[in-house]
Amino acid sequence: TVFVELKRYETYLKKLIFELKPHATIQAKENGKKTFEHNQAKINLASRTKWDYSVDKEWLDLDTTIKRLSSQKKVREYYLKENHKLEPLVDLDTGEILEDFKLPTEISFGLTIRL
Repeated sequence: TVFVELKRYETYLKKLIFELKPHATIQAKENGKKTFEHNQAKINLASRTKWDYSVDKEWLDLDTTIKRLSSQKKVREYYLKENHKLEPLVDLDTGEILEDFKLPTEISFGLTIRL
């Protein structure tokens, strides 16, 4: 189908762009301007700064806490997926409902194309 062929072209183009981008960046730097036009396209040479926060103890503590909580969240999600069809658990002595939930789901469909 046309869709499959377009995905094939997309794959090829992404690889080409990845290979050509460093050379295009060098050429843009040689131009000496941050913004210029070429072949009816406006080109903007941008820089990006990547910060390394790992030298800060408080940041490291927060990062560790986030990783721990993310792990706990994944464990809970797994539990909920595995047990989403449970009947309500009732404490026989008090009549209290200990666990009763229906996990809402949304099913979506997509295409996977392997070239």
